[in-house]
Order: sequence, then C-alpha cells, then structure tokens
Amino acid sequence: MAVLVTELTFELSVLIGSRPSPQFLLAILIVAWIAGFGPAVVTWALSVVATNYLFVPPPYTVSFLVKEELVGLPIFSAVAVVMAWLAATRRSVETARKALLAREQAARTEAERLAQSLEQAQRITRLSAFGRPSPVLKV
Repeated sequence: MAVLVTELTFELSVLIGSRPSPQFLLAILIVAWIAGFGPAVVTWALSVVATNYLFVPPPYTVSFLVKEELVGLPIFSAVAVVMAWLAATRRSVETARKALLAREQAARTEAERLAQSLEQAQRITRLSAFGRPSPVLKV
C-alpha cells in the first residue's frame, strides 16, 4: 500500500506540493483497518522512508536530521501510530463483539432447547400410566 501511495504521490507531486503526509496517513489507516496494527506500523515505516527519500530536499537521499523533518516527522509519526492503534483497536473490538454475539445466540438456542425439554418432562409427569392426568402432580 505504501508503495502504491508513493508512486501516486510522486506522479501528483506538482498538484499536492512537498508535503505528501495525508496520502500516507490514509494508506496507514486503510492498512490498520484491514490488516491490523503490525502491518500499519510497517506501512508507517515505509512511508517515512519514502517521504524522506523522494520529497524532502535534497531528493533521493535519506536524512532524518534535516530541518524540514525535525517537526514534520514526529508529528506525522505520532498521528500515524495513534491512528493505526485506534483503527486496529476498533477492529479487535468488533471481532470480540461478533464472538460475544455468537456466544449469546448459542446460549439462547440452548436455553430454548432446555425449556422445551422441561416442558416435555412436565407433560410426561402429569399423565398417569393410562393417559389420565395425575391428581397428585398438578402444576
């Protein structure tokens, strides 16, 4: 995903200027949403390197101590990691919610089955050996 966004950003650099952060943040969000936190962190790392290599002067060099990156990189990194964590957390909560709903449905099905069994057992105990209701076991 980071490679695709890098290529798209490189091609559109005339239109978007020298700060391609929003495109990379979107890529990180999509990866976190679909694949989780670990792949989103990898996408973040690739995005940082790609941005530094292609868009920070001088181009085609990697240097994280240039003045253009001293403020932008930490802000981008903080936003990217927090955003990835939130999306991944949302994903894990949604998975847990689905599991709980499945357990609830199974418990309801089991409760209905037990209620039917109890009802059937009560009917059987009400009948005497000849098919008449038993006067002793009225419920």
